[in-house]
Amino acid sequence: MCIIKALNSLLLVSAAIMVPEEPAHMENTMHPTRSRVGEIFAKIKTVCVGRYALEVPKSATVVYGPASAPFPIERYPEQASRLDEVAQEFATDALARKSKFPIGPASSSGSLVGTIRQGNTSQHKIVYGVDKGTGAFYTMYSIFVLGPDLYVQEHSHYGDSQDLERIEGELKASAARIIPRLLDATVEKPGVCIDGALVVDTGAIRYERATLGIRLKEYEDVHFALEMILKDRLIDSDALEPRLKEAEENAKIQGNAEWYSRIKFFRRGTRRISNWQGFEALAKRPAQGDISSLHEFSFVSQGEPGNPLLPVLTLELYSGVKGNIFGEGAPSLNDDEMIELWGKLTNSIRPIAFPVKE
Repeated sequence: MCIIKALNSLLLVSAAIMVPEEPAHMENTMHPTRSRVGEIFAKIKTVCVGRYALEVPKSATVVYGPASAPFPIERYPEQASRLDEVAQEFATDALARKSKFPIGPASSSGSLVGTIRQGNTSQHKIVYGVDKGTGAFYTMYSIFVLGPDLYVQEHSHYGDSQDLERIEGELKASAARIIPRLLDATVEKPGVCIDGALVVDTGAIRYERATLGIRLKEYEDVHFALEMILKDRLIDSDALEPRLKEAEENAKIQGNAEWYSRIKFFRRGTRRISNWQGFEALAKRPAQGDISSLHEFSFVSQGEPGNPLLPVLTLELYSGVKGNIFGEGAPSLNDDEMIELWGKLTNSIRPIAFPVKE
């Protein structure tokens, strides 16, 4: 559930079920009709996230969550005019959080904390801040204008001050590679799609993270979330199947074996989605105390370490969600509709196709 909580709610919908026409001799011929999921997918839009795209209903709200490429980056929509003000806010906050004791480079004599420097242009500022824990180490902030928006990219450094010039240079180089991107526009260059922008590829891949949530206008309790993380090694705890087995064992230990046995699994096993081979579990959890019955669908692929086209992929789809609270009411879609929706969303995920140059 952690992805959905971080993204603050989302969802989507799928496929069309056709009702056969009545025989020709019948006076009132029936026209083909769509399912409720098919109805909201009658008009779609293409959404780009990370190095992939997927199709969602045109009426859906798309929410981009935390992103890194390679450093964490956040969009401040329609805030371009506040560049100097936001830079000063970061500097003031850093000075207030700076450790009073000389226990690290950012709190020692000659500290640059609170310093604001010009970046690549007058529309780009570099702020010397401090880490959010001790207040004794540097966190550098790159704040720049992109169209009508502001973007803030950060780099936390727990070493000495000798690396600060190099880090400032890396942040400047990164900012120069970030270009505006419309939500459903064609992506012209290889790179990583983030909220409102594209981080253009350099070929030197370090770390990438992209997250996305979708909320359906028509069925607001159904939330869909996607997370892609490029990692340099295989992490066993990323795998879904062992976590399911552990949950079952924990249920027995905690005296919830009877409740767990009533979980209805529609599908549970290996599955291929686009380029990923992973494990899928589609389940409906029974009510428990004040928590209503709800759908919980998941897919996880551990991807391929170091391969930007095969990051760790996590997909989640829930029903019965209100805000960030699960099981607040009956699901608005039934079992078949949730399975249809899941299929519609997951089957549409594909690598970004770039225009062919003549």
